Amino acid sequence: TEAIFSASARIDTWVQRGSEISPFYDPLIAKVLVKAEDRYKAVAAMQHALAETKLSGIETNLAYLRLFSKSYFSFITIYFLFVIL
Repeated sequence: TEAIFSASARIDTWVQRGSEISPFYDPLIAKVLVKAEDRYKAVAAMQHALAETKLSGIETNLAYLRLFSKSYFSFITIYFLFVIL
């Protein structure tokens, strides 16, 4: 297993390079946390942290999280600007 996490985010995990992960592992491999002055900067920081994260040797939802962090927050922004305002 290879596990490379962003240095720009707080990472709560037990996984490191060479960790043995059984096929019955808990699906929560790591928590990635970021902090910023406002929501938009926090979203950008999360996108950056996810882009720097590399996990190999196991199946993960990292690609989904990267896509979700881009599309979901764009959708929410557009919804807020055009529907709520």
